[in-house]
Amino acid sequence: MQEITERGDYSETLSVGDFIGAKVITGNGKVIGRVAEIRWDVNEKTIEGILVKRGLFTEPFYIGIDYVKTLSHNSFILGIEPSVLLLGTRVITNDGEVVGYVKEVVRVKNTNNINYLVIKQRFRDAFSIKPSHIAHYGKSIMLKEGVDVPKKSFWKH
Repeated sequence: MQEITERGDYSETLSVGDFIGAKVITGNGKVIGRVAEIRWDVNEKTIEGILVKRGLFTEPFYIGIDYVKTLSHNSFILGIEPSVLLLGTRVITNDGEVVGYVKEVVRVKNTNNINYLVIKQRFRDAFSIKPSHIAHYGKSIMLKEGVDVPKKSFWKH
């Protein structure tokens, strides 16, 4: 094949189509879905991001290319843990008491930065926590000692 280029060798490039279906992996190694689309900026001639499909009954989400750390034809490895995945995560105190589940992730514009999380559980008023209130997160979100949470109540006064 003849090449006409000033940038590099054709054999060192990959087809965009090869990335469809590639695994999307968080910075901590969790597979969160597969690439459904690759979004291209026609003016800048650059890849802008990927649409991640998570499964049949979950809504896909878009991740900007700035959050992709490395890529290959098999996977996109992110440099982040997407904050939108905290939705539904159990929230516990540092004593292990379950105080609710993340009902809403309120981010700073469309970035991955969290402004606050809305927490809700049956018989407890919804409340919000800031990232500074979080001691650890993984399968659950553990609050720092001293974070005030609403008490359970079966009726309002």
